[in-house]
Amino acid sequence: MAAHRQALLDAIRATAERAKTEKLSLDEVLSQLKDASFAIVGILMSLPFVFPVTILGPLTIPGGLAIAAIGWQMLRQAPEMKLPEKLAKVKLGESAWRALLKACEAVVRVSERFAKPRFEHWTTPPKGEKLAGFFVFASGVLLAIPMGGVVPFNNTLPALAAICACIALLEHDGLWFVFAAFWLIMTILYFALIVILLVYFGAEFKSWLALNLPSWLVG
Repeated sequence: MAAHRQALLDAIRATAERAKTEKLSLDEVLSQLKDASFAIVGILMSLPFVFPVTILGPLTIPGGLAIAAIGWQMLRQAPEMKLPEKLAKVKLGESAWRALLKACEAVVRVSERFAKPRFEHWTTPPKGEKLAGFFVFASGVLLAIPMGGVVPFNNTLPALAAICACIALLEHDGLWFVFAAFWLIMTILYFALIVILLVYFGAEFKSWLALNLPSWLVG
């Protein structure tokens, strides 16, 4: 577990150094983690979504689908990870990798302090991989729902669910699956609230138009 954390930090730090002189793709970075588990890559892929505004820009939707694909592969216990080619070739600059390093270090600090082996019957293979895969898959699907970039924290909540599930698997700490479930439920409730508000205010706006505009414009 400590080795896993260090491998993730070392890869991001090396990437941040290289990014000072060149733009690096996600594929180039993940190649440094070729011996790492799905959980480590799941954390790395989820970190860009923790920020209120994702650093993946227009690739937010394919990024969410890629995380869902990682979760699906975990569920199926695939022997080798595959990412969509379009996302794997995305290049990020120094500022993006530096932000990722800070987020990664925060994850490591939290896991070192609060995660420890417990409720291990939830994390032992194959149950652990399948449970983590379910949370990562569901989080990726929710991340891929388009929100137009105007809804705060719509990426943060599901990303936290995926990261918690991956920490549970890495640290053999089943309690973190509970945290993952919490963030997943919060995401679903938050999205449901957004839909309700859109429907309500949409109806209110339509009523206002009917009262204040000529009938031939409302049509």
